[in-house]
Amino acid sequence: MAELLPAARADIEARLAPVDPAVMAGLMQRMWDAGVPQPEPITLAEWRRLLSPYPAAVLASAFDQVVRTHRWPDPPKIADVVRWVGEAMTRLTDWRHTIAQAELRAKLEAKGRADDDARRARVARWQAGLSPEDRDALAQVRARLAAGESAAAIVAGSMRT
Repeated sequence: MAELLPAARADIEARLAPVDPAVMAGLMQRMWDAGVPQPEPITLAEWRRLLSPYPAAVLASAFDQVVRTHRWPDPPKIADVVRWVGEAMTRLTDWRHTIAQAELRAKLEAKGRADDDARRARVARWQAGLSPEDRDALAQVRARLAAGESAAAIVAGSMRT
């Protein structure tokens, strides 16, 4: 699963990339061609400035919604477009957050596996150095723990002898 995360990260970042100016011009022209009244040229510059941070797919969907819902002879406002942008942007940014969380979780799990492997290696080296008597004592302690006796009771009993 962790090996799929870089591709997922690249995909979501591509989906969130700001719209290319040429694509933005094409999307806006498509809206005007659909019969939505075009704003004044000075206002179009503000449209480009304020809408350029959004991804192309999100803007395309928002412009389509404006075409479907605009009923007045006046040109639509930037707010008429932005109102349709919110849900798609929330969905995309939520996916970015989910992927970031998955990357963090994968990194922590990999570190945990490495720590577990290192601990197992240390325990194996330690056990290899035990004498036969110490191995028997260790087996007895493990059996007592498996039987439900608390470690504190075992330690307390060994300190009395």
